[in-house]
Amino acid sequence: MTPRFLASLEHPRECKQCEKKGQRRSPRLVREIAHDFKTDLRFQSAAIDALEEATSPGSSKSSIPFFKTSVSTGFNMEIIGGREVSPHSRPFMASLQYGGDHICGGVLIHPQWVLTAAHCHFRFPKSQSSKVVLGAHSLSKNEASKQTFKIKKFIRFPGFTTDPKSNDIMLVKLHTAAILNEHVQLLHPRAKTDIKAGTKCQVVGWGATDPECLTPSDTLREVTVTVISRKICNSRDYYNHNPIITRTMLCAGDARGQKDSCQGDSGGPLVCKGAFHALVSGGRKCGDAKKPGIYILLTRKYQAWIKSNLAPSHAD
Repeated sequence: MTPRFLASLEHPRECKQCEKKGQRRSPRLVREIAHDFKTDLRFQSAAIDALEEATSPGSSKSSIPFFKTSVSTGFNMEIIGGREVSPHSRPFMASLQYGGDHICGGVLIHPQWVLTAAHCHFRFPKSQSSKVVLGAHSLSKNEASKQTFKIKKFIRFPGFTTDPKSNDIMLVKLHTAAILNEHVQLLHPRAKTDIKAGTKCQVVGWGATDPECLTPSDTLREVTVTVISRKICNSRDYYNHNPIITRTMLCAGDARGQKDSCQGDSGGPLVCKGAFHALVSGGRKCGDAKKPGIYILLTRKYQAWIKSNLAPSHAD
């Protein structure tokens, strides 16, 4: 699909709401990508990076091919309508960072392994600049509870695809094992059954709190969302089978569109009735009642794959 915005580029503009927070507004053309492409643009930061490179003075690029790749392969998420959690009350949370910037969330499932979304891998072109931070509440403060690790390797699920979107799950191995304590703990995926529509679940992350601004929240936040049936989510008024919400995926949001996950939250957990059920994956818009967040359900298939990769025989 050819994006309709290419004839009218514009530089990022500051909006009053973002300016007050020290954040920058996403440029119109980037917001149009989110609306125009088949996939969502919850990977806006990559698109903006590409735009700035492609339109900078002296750039030899005459087109922006990276946009399609970035848009169709990423779904970074943010917390909309949530609240800040008590510091270190979610000790399983991981911040995946590149060049010092928070990119995706993740869940510590083993002292040396973090579970996250496979599409997050596209934001880590150089492993030496990548790191995982555990034990954090604030991204900016020097908290004594923080443990920082280099990344040893990424293992994406072998069936991961971006078109159609499927199997958006990945393991990240830390160079050394984390020290488990009150601020750093494990969360195991235990649920092996589907989640009924209407179930209330919590999603956690450091994503931005305003869909017009791109800066992540400095502190960890959480929001309660409601699971929506696949029949409704695939209906014409919702996603209209684009993408198809399969049995390994689920939708969750809010009837008024005021509670959602979005940019910066990809790879974070969806916890329902105390059980770790799914990972934040994507969605067409942020905070839109008819375009709720899409999550990867941690089915038996995925849990078997996780277990096999964590087995001692796979140690290296």
